[in-house]
Amino acid sequence: MQLKRFEPLKRTSFYQSAVRCFYWQPWWTIVVFAFTPLPFFPIRVLALRANYPLLPYVSANVFGRAPRYYLLAIGGAWLAVPVMYLLVMGFVIALIPSL
Repeated sequence: MQLKRFEPLKRTSFYQSAVRCFYWQPWWTIVVFAFTPLPFFPIRVLALRANYPLLPYVSANVFGRAPRYYLLAIGGAWLAVPVMYLLVMGFVIALIPSL
């Protein structure tokens, strides 16, 4: 984040307020963004910008994503979707980038 191309970005009020909010509660911010469907890539950038330590970053990711994946697995077990539908949807999703 010390590159000169990022200087205009660092001067924006949105970026500065996001960094301030990340410094306020960084571990819980990572957990919330890992658990919810909010986009996670801005948190990765903020963690790099803040030089946030790797171990707390990974622990917050695990703490936030494990329940999310568990709930998705329970939902998948509860909602029986025929295999043919899953194959067709997987094929369609794989073809979307080539359009």
